[in-house]
Amino acid sequence: LNELAPTFGVLPYEPISSLFSNYAHKSRFVWLPSGTIGTYNGDANNIELPVGSVIIKNFFYDNVLPDNTRVLIETRLMIRKEEGWTFAEYFWNEQQTEAFLDTQGDGGFKYVTWIEDGQQREINYRMPSGSECFTCHKSNTTNEPIGIKPQSLNSTYAFADGLQNQLQKWIDVGYLEDNIPTNINTVVDYRDTSQDLETRVRSYVDINCASCHRDEGHCNYRPMRFAFSENNLLENLGVCVTPDQMLSNLSLDQKLIKPGDPENSVQQSPGRFDEPDQHQRRHREAERHQQDRWEMRDRGLREYHAHAPDHRHGDTHKNILGFERHDVLARLPKPPRG
Repeated sequence: LNELAPTFGVLPYEPISSLFSNYAHKSRFVWLPSGTIGTYNGDANNIELPVGSVIIKNFFYDNVLPDNTRVLIETRLMIRKEEGWTFAEYFWNEQQTEAFLDTQGDGGFKYVTWIEDGQQREINYRMPSGSECFTCHKSNTTNEPIGIKPQSLNSTYAFADGLQNQLQKWIDVGYLEDNIPTNINTVVDYRDTSQDLETRVRSYVDINCASCHRDEGHCNYRPMRFAFSENNLLENLGVCVTPDQMLSNLSLDQKLIKPGDPENSVQQSPGRFDEPDQHQRRHREAERHQQDRWEMRDRGLREYHAHAPDHRHGDTHKNILGFERHDVLARLPKPPRG
């Protein structure tokens, strides 16, 4: 069980860009009842899965001290029932032999010390409560998955029987109708330096922020819209947008992101309104790119990179280009509007 080896019919998958989760590694699987099939519902929408389907996500750390072993932390299930998607959260025991259902729905903590990229790290890892799960998976008053969109699965994956496009694999095993378009608007892996910089940033924001910052999400009252299909517009990222909640410590001309004026940019202000923290570590992996590669021009890339903070990452981390937000905003020229 603790080898996370799927049985027949349990299909592994991996989104092209992954949500940052305190450096935890993840393995993901999907299972559909026999005789059922998923349906395509648009590039940016989740594949519609039938009643009885289960999405499985395991969280673990490698090189955990003192024995440099793998330690499984939690297994999260999303189960498709008649009334919609429900959650089931399992916590692994110290012996790593069994995972037990969180029947109270309160979540929990587990202290972990591990080696990552040659550095020792530690965290009191937070396993979310049921209400915290709903915060990120909210679609109006119901739950929905996040990572099973065609735009996030249109990539090659190393299955046990060889390399194959994930969407085609779903079709071949009977998990998806064979009617998907050939020109899917696809995200990229934001870690892939061979990809266009703007698309990398948009892909990062999509997977890390868009589930809340959308019309149906927890932060729908905020003006930002971070979905990949929407975040090509700078105003959807908050650039030159008047905040819905003004901060008293800023000028009356404050904006969510005000190029050339970090002191009056809400996202830079220490008094900004942040949503509750659910993650606890800075995403340092996204800071490692060399600064001399990021001239941050063409279609407002500077503004993209200024939107670094994310309520699910806890500590305000640097933006993914390796610049502090203040540094980025200070470099921005003042635009003719806003």
